[in-house]
Amino acid sequence: MSRVFLWYNVVMPNAPKTPTRTIRVPDELWLAAQKKAAEQDITVTSVLIAALEFFVDGGLDKLPD
Repeated sequence: MSRVFLWYNVVMPNAPKTPTRTIRVPDELWLAAQKKAAEQDITVTSVLIAALEFFVDGGLDKLPD
């Protein structure tokens, strides 16, 4: 008996297209960010991406002390 294996390219809904990153954030700041993001119907991830893009594009020359 021969076996036939079929491979399908299945797209999973909501599958992440970027790798997961790990960062350290104080709990108080993280919870405040989650609350504010939820109020604006956005994710903390989208806030972080926007902040990183702003930084990379030169919008922040020096970090505050």
